[in-house]
Amino acid sequence: MDVLINEKIIAGIANPIVTILVMLALIYFLVNMTTYLTSADSKKQSDAKSGIIYGIIFLFVMVSVWALVNVLNKYFLRGNSGQAPYPSGNDDVNVNELIN
Repeated sequence: MDVLINEKIIAGIANPIVTILVMLALIYFLVNMTTYLTSADSKKQSDAKSGIIYGIIFLFVMVSVWALVNVLNKYFLRGNSGQAPYPSGNDDVNVNELIN
């Protein structure tokens, strides 16, 4: 039951929120990149350069945190299968099935 709730929360709420945040960070990065390339004013270029750096940092942090959440969900909360990683109660276990 907990695994099902966990999957619904991650799939239903967190995925769209993270997708929107990453898209906004990418748009912010691209707008600052365009401003930096097209502006002749050094003040605007300086502001755009810092915006580019913040956009890259935010994208890196978002992707890293999301990857960590997925790893924790898959390996520690068994988010995808809801089953134990090894079969239990079966003495006739095929080693090839465990590897795959």
